[in-house]
Amino acid sequence: MSEIDPSTLIIKIVLVGDSLVGKTCILKQFCDHEFDPELGATIGVDFRFHTIQIQNKQIQLQIWDTAGQEVFRSITHNYYRNADAVMVVFDITNENSFKGLDEWFKNISEKAPKYAKKMLMANKKDLISQRFLSEDEAKKFAKNFDCLYCEVSAKTGENIYEAFQTLTSETLKDYVLQKQKNQTVTVQSAKSPKTKKSTSQGCC
Repeated sequence: MSEIDPSTLIIKIVLVGDSLVGKTCILKQFCDHEFDPELGATIGVDFRFHTIQIQNKQIQLQIWDTAGQEVFRSITHNYYRNADAVMVVFDITNENSFKGLDEWFKNISEKAPKYAKKMLMANKKDLISQRFLSEDEAKKFAKNFDCLYCEVSAKTGENIYEAFQTLTSETLKDYVLQKQKNQTVTVQSAKSPKTKKSTSQGCC
């Protein structure tokens, strides 16, 4: 997370998940309030900037939309570096996209910073009659990986903004706590007694 001025922060969020689960549609709905059913699979990596306001602070989100195809996984891994948060997306109508989550979380554990906040996002909430697992089951899975959970619809826009706002708020909480911790360490260091220099002379 980088600070560009006292009132604005940049937070890097990486979107990951299997191909065609709706990552690009989610991003387009969040940034442009539009749904394009003709959007194809992302090739490589794309990114967007989007600014939101939380607690009177301007937060600039740098959102990286990554390809889900196996051939691009090695490229995707590079974008975990310095990520403040990771959104892991699956399709609640596609069981295979859920089965692939273990591998995604393994990659996050190995490649992303330990402090990165995680959110599991179930897309296609509008197709509730076609879902293959319950919300409670999905929440239990998310809890196993110590991450937030939400259900959204890239088509209708339901919960899209709320998901990004929640993830950003939780990321900021960790940022503030870490900043306070660092300040405490600095103060304690400044108050620590100075070591008296020895007057004896030696060979080294």
